[in-house]
Amino acid sequence: MKALLALLILMSMSAFAKEPFTDKDLHQALSKNESGIIYLWSPFMPLSVIGREEIIEVAQNLNLQLILVVDPLATQTETPDPLMMSRDLMKFGVLDHYPAIALYSEGKLVKDVIIHGYEQKQTLSELINSYLNGKNL
Repeated sequence: MKALLALLILMSMSAFAKEPFTDKDLHQALSKNESGIIYLWSPFMPLSVIGREEIIEVAQNLNLQLILVVDPLATQTETPDPLMMSRDLMKFGVLDHYPAIALYSEGKLVKDVIIHGYEQKQTLSELINSYLNGKNL
């Protein structure tokens, strides 16, 4: 009986286990020399959750790669998104506020660009397009 109980506990814990998004994953994405969006969201911030769904559409409309990562404190949240554990992204400032968007192009992060907070889809599309095309606002 104790073995069965232990097995059930382990199984329930693994349902929430997440693979981390590390510097290795970041550098692998950057090495493809594509342009894209890294969207960090938190299940504890309602607009962040709404923005998660909207950024998928924005990325598709702009024909950009999209990497979704979740707040590293959200270990008990059911999501397919990996936990944000990239030290390089942390140093870049993505943990300052949720949601956070980092952009990358030509093998590197777009310097000095982190979009913090929720923006409506149209505004977000315009911002991202502007930053990736070198027309910083």
